[in-house]
Amino acid sequence: MCGRIFIETNLKEMMSGFGFAKPLDVGGLDNQFPRYDGRPSEYYPIIIRDAVRESGQMAPVFVVGRWGFIAGWDREAKKPMINARSEGIATNNSFKSAYERRRCLVPIDGFFE
Repeated sequence: MCGRIFIETNLKEMMSGFGFAKPLDVGGLDNQFPRYDGRPSEYYPIIIRDAVRESGQMAPVFVVGRWGFIAGWDREAKKPMINARSEGIATNNSFKSAYERRRCLVPIDGFFE
């Protein structure tokens, strides 16, 4: 569990390190990295599997994601969850559906409390 993350590279260097993923929608994050005190509810580049516009095929792409999780059944949540225990994530009703169908890769350099 963590409350802060850090990213030591700029966005261009990060994307070149993950060359398998095409940049799809990360233009708004150009001047926000490096970031040494990344907080929940801020926006970060993440890698998801989505349709690539040119080919229409599913492939890994960089998009912008906001740190926080709102369960599908809890749309009225005032504060998104930011941590989950790995031991029960596959069986916990809050995370089960997302764990099975909506995974992502979050490229960071480290985390701290």
